[in-house]
Amino acid sequence: MVSAEHRLEGLSSDSLLAWLATLGLLQALRVSQPGWRALVSWAGMPLHLTLHVPPNVTQAALLAATAAGLRRVAPAFEFDGRKGLDYGPTEFRAEVKRISDAITDPVVRDIALRLRGALACDLIVKRDDPETVEPTPFCLMFGQGHQYFLERMAAVGRSEPDESALARALFKPWQYDDDGLSFRWDPSEDRRYALQAGDPSKSKHKIGTVAGGNRLAVLGLASHAAVPITRRLGVVGSWSRGFGRTRTVGYRWPLPGRPMEVAALERLMCLEAPPASTVEARRLSNGKFMSVGVAPPQTSNR
Repeated sequence: MVSAEHRLEGLSSDSLLAWLATLGLLQALRVSQPGWRALVSWAGMPLHLTLHVPPNVTQAALLAATAAGLRRVAPAFEFDGRKGLDYGPTEFRAEVKRISDAITDPVVRDIALRLRGALACDLIVKRDDPETVEPTPFCLMFGQGHQYFLERMAAVGRSEPDESALARALFKPWQYDDDGLSFRWDPSEDRRYALQAGDPSKSKHKIGTVAGGNRLAVLGLASHAAVPITRRLGVVGSWSRGFGRTRTVGYRWPLPGRPMEVAALERLMCLEAPPASTVEARRLSNGKFMSVGVAPPQTSNR
């Protein structure tokens, strides 16, 4: 199939934030332009990401379609004022029913339900708090420093898409100079407080974020379904070993050389044996905060 190829310089292969943004981009285009059948592939050394769309799709049209998709699914990020991911099992079931009843657009309802299906499962509760569902390992905020996961998801996911921010996130190497909220999904956010030159709570010492990347990434989370596996929470694209203080949590995502749509990428993440081209990241604990650090690629791209 003849297609236009847009090289996405901003979406690197070794960042969990960039991976989630890639999925979010495909989800947004599937919502706004399903006839495009947008695909992605990785190639080269170092690996770079290419988006495959119909030959008449310009960069401007691509940005407009992405913004339109994000704008359409914004109601899916309404959590009824809830700040933290700390539902009880009954509360979580009620939230799923509430959003299903509230949204009439079937496409947006599907995204809303998939987002909630990625946050937790009502059948799996915390070992140390059986009144609270086990949250997805993609949730790295539990109120530390007044940072709440659902509150940020709602603020970012319902914000008006900025095409200039999306362009910087997609087509240029990331500079981390945007103001805005983030989710600690990028290795740049692995910052030890004690090793920094100044107090990071003060604006002059803060490192910025990639607003367009985070805007896409919250939608990409919908591809990481949470399901019960015996007594554990299993989440697509993540793994865990051990319990309690010895528990290690990580993330894994494929980098196929053949062009694939978002549904195919989701299937690859479900494979018990990772595909030949895979990157892993691990969740890190920095005092009271959590962040993500990237391990070296496990294998080379085929």
